[in-house]
Amino acid sequence: MRNKKLKVAKWEIKRNLQNKTFIISTFVTPAIFLFFLFIGSLVGGNDEPDMTEVGEGSSADHEIPVYVTGDEEAVESFQDIALVEAEVAHYELFDGPVSELEERAAVEAIAYVHIEDPTNATLVVSEEYTSPTMVIRTEVEQLLQSTQLEQVGVEQAERELVLSTSVPVQTISSSGDGNEWLEDIIPAAFAGIVLLSIIMTGMMTLNSSMQEKKDKMAETLLSSVSANQLMQGKILGYFVVGMAQVAVWLLLVIPFAEIFSDFTIIEHLFTPITLLYLLYAVLGYLLFASMYVALGATMEDASTASNLTGMMMMLPFLPFALVWVFISDPNGIVSIVASYFPFSASAAMIVRIVMLDELPVLEIVISILVLVVFVWLMMNAAGKVYRTAMLMSGKNVTPGEIIRMIRHKD
Repeated sequence: MRNKKLKVAKWEIKRNLQNKTFIISTFVTPAIFLFFLFIGSLVGGNDEPDMTEVGEGSSADHEIPVYVTGDEEAVESFQDIALVEAEVAHYELFDGPVSELEERAAVEAIAYVHIEDPTNATLVVSEEYTSPTMVIRTEVEQLLQSTQLEQVGVEQAERELVLSTSVPVQTISSSGDGNEWLEDIIPAAFAGIVLLSIIMTGMMTLNSSMQEKKDKMAETLLSSVSANQLMQGKILGYFVVGMAQVAVWLLLVIPFAEIFSDFTIIEHLFTPITLLYLLYAVLGYLLFASMYVALGATMEDASTASNLTGMMMMLPFLPFALVWVFISDPNGIVSIVASYFPFSASAAMIVRIVMLDELPVLEIVISILVLVVFVWLMMNAAGKVYRTAMLMSGKNVTPGEIIRMIRHKD
C-alpha cells in the first residue's frame, strides 16, 4: 500500500519538475526579488547626516556668531575671557538694546547671550538657528564660570584645569548588534514562503484531479491504486515539489541577500523556532491540499465551478488579508480567533509568535491540536469525496452531493 502511494508521488514529482510552467515560475520569482534587491542597493544611500566635529583645533573654531549683551561690566569680563578661551563660537559684543535683538530673532536665524551678572545669563536662539545650541550653551556656562574664578584670583591655567574636567558617557546597546530582530523575522519569513509555496503547489492538485477526470484517466488510475492511495500520493508528491521550489529560491536568493545586506541569513534561519513554524506550514499544506484534491474531483472544469467551490478555493488566502490585524494587535480578539480557526491558524500563529514578547505556549498547543484534528477530518472527508466524485462525469458535483458523500459510511 505504501509503495503505491510512493509510486504516485514519484510520478507527480517527475511530471511537475519537467513542466515548463513550473520551471519558469521557480526561477522567475527569485529573479524578480533579486532585481528589486539590486535596484534598492543602487538607489539606497547612507541616510546618516554628516556630523561636523566641533571643538578645540577644529575648523569650526569661532565661526558660529553669537551676540553678547546685558550688564556692561559683566559683558566686558565675559568678552575678555571668551577671546582667550572660547573654542566653539565667536562672541560679538552688541551695543544696542536687547529688544532689538528680540525683534531680529523673530525674523532672522540668530543667537545671543543676555548677561545680567556673572552668575545669571540666558542664551536666546531663533527657531531657524541651526548651529549646535547645546554645545554653545555648555561653552557659555564654562565661560561664565571661568569669569567668576578669575574674579576670585584663580589663574587661567588653573581655571582650564578645573573646567576641563568631564564625565564621559558610554552607551551600551541593549539590542547587541541591532539585528536580533532577525532571529524572529527570518524563520517566520522562511515559514511564510514555505506555506505560500506549498499552498500554491497544493492548488496544482486541484488542476491535476480536474484534468485527470476530464481526460478519463481516473478510471485507468483507479484500476491500479485505490482512491485514497491516489489522493495521498498526489498530496505527498506536490509537497515535495513545493519544497523543491523553496529550496531553489533559497539557493538563489540567500547568497545575494547576504552580499547586499549587513546580516547573515543562514545563522538566523536554522533555529528551534524554525521547526515550529515549519510544523504550522506543513499542517496548513495538508489541510489545503486535501481540500483542493477533493474539489478538483468534483468539477468538470474551473469555469463551471459553483460559488461554494470558488469560496473554498479562496480560503487559504483569508489570513493574508488579516496580516496587518495580526501585526497591529496580536492579542486582539480577531487574532486569537484566527489562531484557532483551521484555515487561518498557520499564518496567524506564525505572525503572532513573531510579534509577541513571550511565547504563547498554551495557545500554540491548542492551535496545533486544532490543526491536527481538522487535517485528519479533512483528509478523511476528502478521501470519501475523491473516491466517489472522480468516477462521476458529465457534470459538477453539487454541495448536497458532497455532503452525502462525506456522510456515507464506508
